[in-house]
Amino acid sequence: MRIGGDLVSFRLLLKSGFPASMAAASLIVDMQLTVIAQLLFAAASIGYLFVHVQWATLRIVSDLAWGIAIVAPAFAVFALIHHAKPFERMMRVLDRIASGKLAELVGKSAEIDAAIKRIWRHRAVIPRYLLIWQPLQSLGTSLEIWLALYFFGKPVNLVDAIVIDSLVQAVSSAAFFVPAALDVQEGGFVLVGGLPGLEPATCLALAGARRVRDLVIFVPGLLAWQIAESRIAASVPASLPHASSSTEKTLQMQAPAQARMPAA
Repeated sequence: MRIGGDLVSFRLLLKSGFPASMAAASLIVDMQLTVIAQLLFAAASIGYLFVHVQWATLRIVSDLAWGIAIVAPAFAVFALIHHAKPFERMMRVLDRIASGKLAELVGKSAEIDAAIKRIWRHRAVIPRYLLIWQPLQSLGTSLEIWLALYFFGKPVNLVDAIVIDSLVQAVSSAAFFVPAALDVQEGGFVLVGGLPGLEPATCLALAGARRVRDLVIFVPGLLAWQIAESRIAASVPASLPHASSSTEKTLQMQAPAQARMPAA
């Protein structure tokens, strides 16, 4: 999860004409489904490691399992809390603290909760997202790891690549408050990559390859964001002359009518 990217996406959705409640709800549900998928993949990877790793590294696998077990309840609460109208309840508390000055935001928060529930009611969309799109995304990022290790001269099978990728992503998501998971992702690669027998230097090289991939994907995204922002900024002044001319025409039409009215 990347909080900054979600904020930018929310802004662009608003500027594209989406209602604020639906834009916020779609991003929140996307994060919820991502958390659920990552927990499922991480749990399956831990189970695989318990069966296939050597006895010397079983302690590390056990520690990872305990770590996932500790953070899993918090992630599960985030993924399923929409049933309890969390945003409306939280805003009502803040409204009481602010002596009723946030009453308008209470209504908007209720709209977000309602929009989240409407998305979750699409029973065909949710399983498709979890069972098709998320596994395809995980397979794609795992293939990156598999190819990188192949070119590094340290080939592993595809299942090991999937395990490494899913656990590193789980570690990075648990540290979502760290910008870009700096150092967290690298530590995750060293910790998890050592379980199939990769050397620390290879793991750091793999982490570097992942950072290069991030640059290849995210830099064009940042450029596209700036282009979108410039287009939005250019469209605002362009609409002002039209608005002022329409207002002027309205005043001109109203002037004769006012002149014909008898004086009181």
